[in-house]
Amino acid sequence: MAIYKRYNTRKKRIPWGIIAWIIAILLIFSATAIFGHYLGEKAKEKELLYTGTDSTGNANSALAPLSQHSLHGEYVEPEDLAEFVSESDDVWASIWIYKDGKATFATEFDIRHGIITEELPSLDSFDIEARTIGLFEVGGIYADDADKAVITEYEMRLLDEFAACGLDEVVLVFNSVNADNYDEIFEYVSGVKCAKVVCVPYSTLDDEVFFSKASEKQITLALNAEGVSVEQFEADIEEHGFYFTKHNLRVVLSGSDTPLVDVLKNNVLSNYQFLSPTVSEENKK
Repeated sequence: MAIYKRYNTRKKRIPWGIIAWIIAILLIFSATAIFGHYLGEKAKEKELLYTGTDSTGNANSALAPLSQHSLHGEYVEPEDLAEFVSESDDVWASIWIYKDGKATFATEFDIRHGIITEELPSLDSFDIEARTIGLFEVGGIYADDADKAVITEYEMRLLDEFAACGLDEVVLVFNSVNADNYDEIFEYVSGVKCAKVVCVPYSTLDDEVFFSKASEKQITLALNAEGVSVEQFEADIEEHGFYFTKHNLRVVLSGSDTPLVDVLKNNVLSNYQFLSPTVSEENKK
């Protein structure tokens, strides 16, 4: 009787070593992914990101740390601008260049047409090493229909002069924003050739339509928070944090509003400027 050996009946051994090695590799990859996600979320909390326009008004499609596009604008009086010195690149001189329908510096246009009735600092005052922000209170769009075109043209002429004198940025201050003047505001802004920021009243923070339209047009925005209470400011940052981060919303303050700066810093927001001469007074104490 023939006997046949069967070689396939041997009991197979399970490769536990290889399986353990594969499981270890998978666990390492999983842990790395989880930790990376955690760090990413923490980074979002501590280094808020935004897209849109940079501090010069140029389109910027890349994500960038908020701190790289922030500044502290310290208010100075027109007659003190020529002596202003800044030891930090983040500290700019902030100054009114046009308010209540009048320029606060002697422009060539005003001199030529006899508009100036008092002695004002010359445009040479802007020839300083520190960067400068000019606050420009827009009046043209709010004038009577008969005068609107003339006043707007006059303001545009002054803005051209200021842009050519070494001014680094203009903040166009609009004192009233509503659905009826959106188009006028945007048309006015588009006519300003220099780097600009659009400052709107604090109440505009509740106007989602305006923010949406401004975002579409890549307009850099500022919010006039003069006189707002700390409690209100904290609540609004909590509710409208999206605007402050995505739009890198600058906050414009008066010298008496310094407690709001602490609120900004506590929320990792550092983009603000002052418009009141009381800031200089407080710094001298």
